[in-house]
Amino acid sequence: MELNDIVFDNRLIKVASTILDSPKIKLGYIKLGVFFDNQLPRNCINYFHTDDLSKKINKLNKSCKFSFTLSSNSKTKNEFGILPIKKNKLKFYKQYFKAEFLSSELQKKIVYPSLNLGDTVLFDPNNFFHIANKPKNNLRIIFYIEFFVPKTKFLSSNVKIKNKIFQNLDANKKKLCRHYQLIN
Repeated sequence: MELNDIVFDNRLIKVASTILDSPKIKLGYIKLGVFFDNQLPRNCINYFHTDDLSKKINKLNKSCKFSFTLSSNSKTKNEFGILPIKKNKLKFYKQYFKAEFLSSELQKKIVYPSLNLGDTVLFDPNNFFHIANKPKNNLRIIFYIEFFVPKTKFLSSNVKIKNKIFQNLDANKKKLCRHYQLIN
C-alpha cells in the first residue's frame, strides 16, 4: 500500500465529507512528520495551538484532519493531546501555550489518546486546541491528511501534485485536488 492509497481512499473521503457536511470537499495539506527526542527548543506544534491562528470561529473555515500513526509507540501516554472544548467556549485566547497555562480543571479535560501503529485521530484543527509534545524515547511518524470546504482554498496554497498521479485519478478524486499545482 502506498500513501496515495490512504489519501484517496473512498472511506476516508466519505468520512471527511460527512464531518464537513459537504459533498464538495477538497484536499488540504498532506504531510509526513517524523519526530524524535532532541535537545532543540520547542516549536509551534509543541504548544497548544489551533491551525488557523485565529481567535474567532469562522464558519467558512471548516476543516478536519486525519493523523495516522505510522510508528509503534510504547505504552506510555501519547504525545498528541487535544483540549475537547471549542476555542470560543474558553474564557481566554492565547495562540501558543503549555498545559500549565490552563487551570487544573481544564488540564484534567485534555485527552491524550492511546495510539499504536495504524491508529488514526480525526479532529478539527481550527477550532480545538491541540498539541504534539516531543517524543521522550521513541521515533514518532505521523501522516497528516487535511480536508476542507471549498471556501477555505487559502489553506492549501502552493500545494503540488505530480501530473502523472493526477492524471491517474478518477474524475471525483481529481475534484478533490484540482486546486493543487501540477508538476512533472
